[in-house]
Amino acid sequence: PSALAKSGRGSSGDYLYSLGLSLGRDGRVATVLWDSPAFNAGIGSAMTVVAVNDVEYSDHAMGNAIAAGKDGTPIRLLVKAFDRFRTISIDYRGGLRYPHLERIEGRPDYLTQILAARK
Repeated sequence: PSALAKSGRGSSGDYLYSLGLSLGRDGRVATVLWDSPAFNAGIGSAMTVVAVNDVEYSDHAMGNAIAAGKDGTPIRLLVKAFDRFRTISIDYRGGLRYPHLERIEGRPDYLTQILAARK
């Protein structure tokens, strides 16, 4: 991988299942879920995240901040909205969360059939 890929600055951030926030590669807010920690903190779609906990925004920096928040440390975001900068603190302690599938006992297992190699 390139140095840019290793740094995490070339990737976008999907934190919908933790902060309720999705960011573009440049830190632009793409999606904010209603009644999520990001929404309740006042983050909107016209904003750009410039820094996370006093470090320039990157996917890696945001992931580290969310993981560190499990111990009670609030996540501080420096955001730019039009020509104004402000610091927003998000009190979130759930860590990084991603959707996953869980098997329901007693129900047919269709996924194994779908993913099986064709004969």
